[in-house]
Amino acid sequence: MLVLGLTGDVGAGKSTVTKIFQEFGAHVIDADGITHEIWKRPEVLHKAIVKWGEDILLPDGRIDAPGIASRVFTDEDDYKWLCSLLHPLVRSEMEKRVSDLEGLVVAEIPLLFENGVPSWIDLTCYVRTSMERRLSRNRTRGWDQEEIRRREKFLLPREEKMGKADLIIDNESDLGKLRAHLKALSERLLLIASLCVIEIGPLSMEDMKRILDHFSDDPDILGMRCDPGDIQDQARGSDLPGHCVVFLAAGEHCSAIRAATEELGLSSPWHIIMSGVNRYAGLVSALLSDMIRS
Repeated sequence: MLVLGLTGDVGAGKSTVTKIFQEFGAHVIDADGITHEIWKRPEVLHKAIVKWGEDILLPDGRIDAPGIASRVFTDEDDYKWLCSLLHPLVRSEMEKRVSDLEGLVVAEIPLLFENGVPSWIDLTCYVRTSMERRLSRNRTRGWDQEEIRRREKFLLPREEKMGKADLIIDNESDLGKLRAHLKALSERLLLIASLCVIEIGPLSMEDMKRILDHFSDDPDILGMRCDPGDIQDQARGSDLPGHCVVFLAAGEHCSAIRAATEELGLSSPWHIIMSGVNRYAGLVSALLSDMIRS
């Protein structure tokens, strides 16, 4: 699984980008959508009423979201109080939902960097566009430049967040060009999401060399390394078992790797372990960097 944390400029079209990712096969988790659900919790509503009074409610008893926005985006203390109330609950719910998914997951989180990137996010993405484009795309919401600036007032500087992001998506062109770009990016991210570590071992030194030679030109192996054991033992010509070979490949290739390994007729007992990529972060990081930027 690969979880992409997506954020960006206020009014830059983050939801549009997220929907396109979803069209191309990603699961989507939306922090704003979860926030709306959390506002329905009686204990959350009660705390807000204690803080601001019942005038924050609509006649039907629901929270007056625009009224809350006008309050918190003009008062930093109110803004911080609301963040402390909602954001831990939102992050907790998002983590629960991520744990039930597989493949590529896009988590749209407006305050991704402001509240700290959670441990379950693998890559971060920032959607940017010009103020002119933001104004044009948000006229139907009644947002002018002053409103956008008001909503950005308590956020980290734009350049700082772009510097923290692993990926930057420019939403400056038309929808067709954006879709074409995201289609290509989705294909790479879906491949990365399918990756697993396939570890073969323990092996004798001779068998380890045979496996490395056999798979060295396999196009389905995206990364490979070996654990040669104790260097001093090798220098003395020792053939002690305990070495292993680690492949980075899509999970669907495990059966092919197993079959090819069995055909080699290895002399020592061995088995294949399907490991999580986090165990071999060093093997994965360079590959990720190359793939997402290619």
